[in-house]
Amino acid sequence: MAERCPPPYPRAALRDHIQGLVVLQAQVGPDGRPTMVTVARSSGFPILDNAALDALRSCRFEPATENGRPIPFRYEVPYRFRMEN
Repeated sequence: MAERCPPPYPRAALRDHIQGLVVLQAQVGPDGRPTMVTVARSSGFPILDNAALDALRSCRFEPATENGRPIPFRYEVPYRFRMEN
């Protein structure tokens, strides 16, 4: 799922040593494509929030099913931006 589409760490955030956790919420259609993506919890840094939003919008999910048929669902996705030492 979202683990397969991690956002690139924005260069400006790396340069400025910005780290944070962004939690996004995606409404996903029966085809597995996000139909709406919003920030559920901001990192406090728009540059990180926007990188996460862009990445999740390009993700494709395994559709949820009910009675063997794909259905829309909501999914919460955390993205942690952390600089390694």
